[in-house]
Amino acid sequence: INALNNCVRIDLELWDVLGGRVPFAEGSVDIIVSNPPYIPGSDRRSVHRNVREYEPGEALFVTDDDRLVFYRAIARHGHRLLKPAGRLYFEIYENLARET
Repeated sequence: INALNNCVRIDLELWDVLGGRVPFAEGSVDIIVSNPPYIPGSDRRSVHRNVREYEPGEALFVTDDDRLVFYRAIARHGHRLLKPAGRLYFEIYENLARET
């Protein structure tokens, strides 16, 4: 609603960052926002019950052997897709902040 009230055009795309067609031209994106799966499966028990029971596992958990797979893929795409002043925003797992 804020964008509409201020005459700002926003195009949203949902896409599989690990495979499939990239729906954007190189250098055409202003902002990428992502909340990828980021909790290692081995930390499943430490996730609050209200999250674990109401969010699909594939939206939360990533394999222990490649915990940053989504971040690397999004960063690679972002490097090509973002405009020079573009921005990339992630939600991250506090226990992997330094690695991320």
